[in-house]
Amino acid sequence: MAAQQTTQGGLSGIRSSELLTAILEENMQSVLLLALVLLASSIAQPPSSLPLVTTVYQDQLCSVPISGSAMVVNTCLNFQGYSIFVLSDGVNATIMAYPGAGCNGLSPKTIVYQMYSCQPQNGYYYLSTQAVTFSPVPTPQDAITLSSVDSICSDGGWTTASIVYGNGCLVAPCSPSASGYSKTICLPYTFPTLSVVQMESARLPACCQHHIDSEMSNDTHALSNNSHSKLFQPYKVGDVELQHRVIMAPLTRCRADDNHVHQDVAVEYYAQRAITPGTLIITEATFIAPEAGGIANVPGIWSDEQVAAWNKITDAVHEKSSFIYMQLWALGRVANPDILSKTGHKVVSASNIPASDKHVTPTALDKEGIQHFKSLYVQAAKNAIRAGFDGVEVHGANGYLIDQFLQTNSNDRTDEYGGSEENRTRFALEVMEAVAAEIGQEKTALRISPFSTFQGMGMSDPKPTFSHLTRQLIERVPRLSYLHVVEARIAGNADVTPHPGASCDFLYDIWSPRPFFIAGGFKVKDALQVVEEKEVAVVFGRYFISNPDLPLRIKYNIELEPYNRETFYVPGPQNKKGYTDYPYSPIVERYLQETKKK
Repeated sequence: MAAQQTTQGGLSGIRSSELLTAILEENMQSVLLLALVLLASSIAQPPSSLPLVTTVYQDQLCSVPISGSAMVVNTCLNFQGYSIFVLSDGVNATIMAYPGAGCNGLSPKTIVYQMYSCQPQNGYYYLSTQAVTFSPVPTPQDAITLSSVDSICSDGGWTTASIVYGNGCLVAPCSPSASGYSKTICLPYTFPTLSVVQMESARLPACCQHHIDSEMSNDTHALSNNSHSKLFQPYKVGDVELQHRVIMAPLTRCRADDNHVHQDVAVEYYAQRAITPGTLIITEATFIAPEAGGIANVPGIWSDEQVAAWNKITDAVHEKSSFIYMQLWALGRVANPDILSKTGHKVVSASNIPASDKHVTPTALDKEGIQHFKSLYVQAAKNAIRAGFDGVEVHGANGYLIDQFLQTNSNDRTDEYGGSEENRTRFALEVMEAVAAEIGQEKTALRISPFSTFQGMGMSDPKPTFSHLTRQLIERVPRLSYLHVVEARIAGNADVTPHPGASCDFLYDIWSPRPFFIAGGFKVKDALQVVEEKEVAVVFGRYFISNPDLPLRIKYNIELEPYNRETFYVPGPQNKKGYTDYPYSPIVERYLQETKKK
């Protein structure tokens, strides 16, 4: 049976198929075959005619031959007329039950079994095996301690093997018609308590419910989890493969120091949100140069000191087996002129059109200035890769510099960078081509917001412009990592009601089947629905602030922690409130405590 790669550090072993072996082997690189085996025979003389009916949590199991696997009996317990014992071959583990008190003198022995049929049914894979031989073997190491059997019960005509791990239950149902038995064996264990997080069944028998009620408190999410949703299928992005499609949005937090350098509190912040292996984090928007800035305490990526600070963050994220892209940012006409003047710079844009009557009138960039900003994007991308990032996302949304070139209400130029759709998209396309040429198309992405009205944006009909942009991206940089679009349901950090027809589906139709990210204040139920309708990843922002373990909470229906808007933008690197003080869910917290003890 092919072993799955699990992760070192952080939240390891999050799949049910890996839990039991994760206890057996510290390197976490194995596959769990979790089974309840019912055989109408004695241990000493197993008949060859009656199969062992086994239910497993392993999507690809049926494609993997396991004929002739040898299993060592690690431990055995006589209970209510059954011999219940645990087998292990050092890679796989199986829980078996036979009628009769056959444990005396049994351990240690080897059972060789053969798989002769495997078929999916009701979301599970039913693996039929047959015991072939028993033979003495040396005393096994890493034996699993089977403490006691909780109870036997049945659930609505289904026999449900309910394996109780300390504070939770793992459920494996099998049809009584296949085995002839209608009872359930519930086996409590003493190892770590992440078992409810491991659970991939929506069915929970009564014999295990009291464990969740009494010990898991409000974590009854195991009754109806989302683990089978496409939201938790792998997703290839550029040259990395994500383990799920819950993406952390770029979130401005203003926690850098006055020199736009991140401090150690930011390392903690990003590491917390990388706790679910295979997560993609997009950083807060990061200034590509002093002249591109204009907000205090936003990080930059132009100095060696900034690169070194970001390198600590990328290392921390990668240690959790997650991925991180940097969002590259230039403010344009919405910059604070007082901040820019301190470094001898002025507010610039595509044209001299202010964002509102509260903003200054910007200076229109000349062609030399346009080329200069292109070079700043390229250098920032190089610096990001030097800092250990997996890629970069160019910020072309929400009324910032690139968006100001794209839209007619901020661009009234009459040269090759204004007027027609071809001209207004020229700057964005040239930036994308230049960055991709420097660091690779597979490491380069773009964010756009066709329907946003934030910061004076919102052209009357954005579809022709953004359709042209998307088609040109496919033609010029076809291997871009992903296209990230913001739906019309948000404007900046505010929720809005989109006007009829304001949907980015037209871009999905053009860009598909390439990786496509959608953002827009999605609720969990909306995200679960949209991934069934489209081949996309869903970007979450505010709930990633208050739920550092958000992917796991969504996957296992753990209640989300509410966010506090008042703490979104609290300048300064020492302000941890609303930044690193949001808790993990109790299940994850207990798991982390267990792993620290080891």
